[in-house]
Parts: sequence; C-alpha cells; structure tokens
Amino acid sequence: MLNDSRTAGQTIDVIASEGVIVLFGVCDDDHQARVAVTLTKGLVGVREVLDRINRRDIATRKVA
Repeated sequence: MLNDSRTAGQTIDVIASEGVIVLFGVCDDDHQARVAVTLTKGLVGVREVLDRINRRDIATRKVA
C-alpha cells in the first residue's frame, strides 16, 4: 500500500495470521479504505481481510 498513490500517506496498519489480515488505522475516506482492502485481497496466501479502518470523512461528517 505504501507504493500505491491511492493509499500513500495514510496510516493503515496490518496484522496477519494464517491468511487472515486485519487492516486498522485511519484514512481520509471510504475510497482509500476500499483500495487498501482490494490490494490486500490480491496478495498470495490471503484468505480473508477484515476492514477495521476508520475514515476521517465519516468521523467529521455533520448530521443535517
């Protein structure tokens, strides 16, 4: 994810165990989180990806 311009600069951490990957941290928006999940799912040996990434745009969105 560090080398992908769509997710570069975001704080996304990874825990991996027996093909199960947990992504957590913070990114700017849902698109960046989905890109991170998609990139991770494409790796050899990955069986499941759990998205625990917080999105800044959702956290700061105001209720109308």
